[in-house]
Amino acid sequence: MEIDIIGAQEELALAHLIEQLTFRRCNRLAGQMAPLEMNTLERKVIQEQYERTLLFANHAQLAKQQAQRKLFEVWASREVAPIFEALTRLDLPNTEDPIITLIGPEPVTLDRLTVADWIADELTRLKAEWESKNDPQR
Repeated sequence: MEIDIIGAQEELALAHLIEQLTFRRCNRLAGQMAPLEMNTLERKVIQEQYERTLLFANHAQLAKQQAQRKLFEVWASREVAPIFEALTRLDLPNTEDPIITLIGPEPVTLDRLTVADWIADELTRLKAEWESKNDPQR
């Protein structure tokens, strides 16, 4: 099981990196294209590169989503405790200090326990969903 998790994490990390690098290229090409006059040969060449890169970026996003689903399925088959341990490795506060964020016009205060509850709830739902899809009696 540990190998499955490591493989799924590596697959997601690689898919994320490819997606990010592809969108960086899109942004760079868009920046190169912006000051050029319409219908010039130079702009057309860059625009063609941009469109091909953007098409690949869409495929990279899909690959990332598939890798993310795979990792969710692997995590959903495990106990919840290791996931809470993994929270400490994320870029979240390590203390019980609240995480303040703005969603819409009102500030929302979240703490680690609230986030942990959300994760536990979502994983429970995901596990039930995954088990119902893979139930041979269905």
